[in-house]
Amino acid sequence: QVRVWTFRDITAESQALRSLAAAEAQQRTLLAAFPGYIWVVDGAHRVVYLNPAAASVYEPTVPRPPEPARHLFGGAVYERLQPSIERALAGETLAVEWYRPSRSGRTPEHMLIRMTPGAGPDGQQLCYAFGVDISSLKQAEAALVAAKEEAERANLAKTQFLSAMSHELRTPLNAVIGFSQVLELNTERNLSARQLRHVGDIRRAGQHLLTLINDLLDLARIEANRLSLQLGPVALDDAVGDAAFLSSTQARQRAVTIVVDSPSLATRVVHADPVRLQQVLLNLLSNAIKYNRPGGHVFVGAVSDDAHAGRIGVQITDNGAGIPADRMATLFRPFERIAGGHGVVEGAGLGLAISRHLVEAMGGEIQVVSREGNGSTFTVWMNPDALADERLDDPARERQPGLGTGQRI
Repeated sequence: QVRVWTFRDITAESQALRSLAAAEAQQRTLLAAFPGYIWVVDGAHRVVYLNPAAASVYEPTVPRPPEPARHLFGGAVYERLQPSIERALAGETLAVEWYRPSRSGRTPEHMLIRMTPGAGPDGQQLCYAFGVDISSLKQAEAALVAAKEEAERANLAKTQFLSAMSHELRTPLNAVIGFSQVLELNTERNLSARQLRHVGDIRRAGQHLLTLINDLLDLARIEANRLSLQLGPVALDDAVGDAAFLSSTQARQRAVTIVVDSPSLATRVVHADPVRLQQVLLNLLSNAIKYNRPGGHVFVGAVSDDAHAGRIGVQITDNGAGIPADRMATLFRPFERIAGGHGVVEGAGLGLAISRHLVEAMGGEIQVVSREGNGSTFTVWMNPDALADERLDDPARERQPGLGTGQRI
């Protein structure tokens, strides 16, 4: 009798089997550790895999895959999910937001489910669904919406209050300012110089308070999106000329000269609200005067920006102390004042904030360049008006008399 032993080296096969078993164990561990919910659905719409978190949704009866999706999810839920499952099995990746009332108090009510196609071990197409609990996110979203609505109600109440109070305050203030102006005339010559100074103080304080009330009302309208604009063609030589003239008294009081480059303004017409544009120019001119040095100059002219559809910029440059670099970021915030060696300067810090809002509402932009010790340049960029030629050729247009090159005011 002959015995024959046959030997074959199966080291490679054993290593491959051990590697495969390790990979499968690692995959099961990863799937079980996934901080969410996993469903795997085959082409027959059967749930062939559930991770523990997904299985816990269906307690107390834990399903044993494969389980028909209709039985597992319930008829109504399956009907809603069926189109998405079919799209995923067809090769599409999609996300579904799902709401499911909690039965046990432990399972999520809101889930974001991402469905993606993939091949199974036998090569068949499967739908992999990964769900993430977004209940806390939904609660935060609801709280944010409620807070936003409450803020809007509060903002509306503030706007209504400011509107009502501005009327109630402006009426007596106008009377105070008007009577102080009458007293300053001193037609009967019965007021002493000291009394006239006090009357002037009353008038200036009243005008300052009236300006503050008007600024607060403008800011409230802007924040409530209730700003009314009448946009149309505005000739810059007219707008700048009027603003420079109205600022001339303030300039003389501070020994500042306003220099208007009239040729650069001529023939320039922008699309703007004439009243609001003048308000912006007055704010910027006022700042250029207030933050200037005694004997300083304010230069006003126009430039073009061909790189941005030919928009037109009004530049207002002063040779004052400039703006500190650490204040540039907060320059346009309400109630921000420029600190530094300017002494006591009138105002509440609303002018620049309102000006930026007004310019942006008219489709423009405000830019500022400043170096401490070398003054500042504010540029109001506005879009050119389509009716510019008609505006300039209008014989009824009022032109500023006597504005020549480098007109000083």
